[in-house]
Amino acid sequence: MALSALGFSIMAVGVKLAARELPTGEIVLARAAITLVLSFALLRLAGLSPWGTRRAGLLLRGLLGFSGLAFYYLSLVRLPLAEATTLAERIAVALDV
Repeated sequence: MALSALGFSIMAVGVKLAARELPTGEIVLARAAITLVLSFALLRLAGLSPWGTRRAGLLLRGLLGFSGLAFYYLSLVRLPLAEATTLAERIAVALDV
């Protein structure tokens, strides 16, 4: 769990630094492309179809995931790092209640 937190912290700082030179959309696109390639390779290695059995649900999940990632990165770029991280973590707590 500590390694996961460290990884997300490094990612947040990386996004903040990359935003000095790149627009937020390009950062999100790069992250999505890397995730797509890795996910596709792992699915093929496991012998699974990348489309699953419920395409509509998969497309909705992809759209919501992409939106969440885009807004999270946008908050990292526009807000101080501590505030963006606090907001992102607070969402999970609010959804649990």
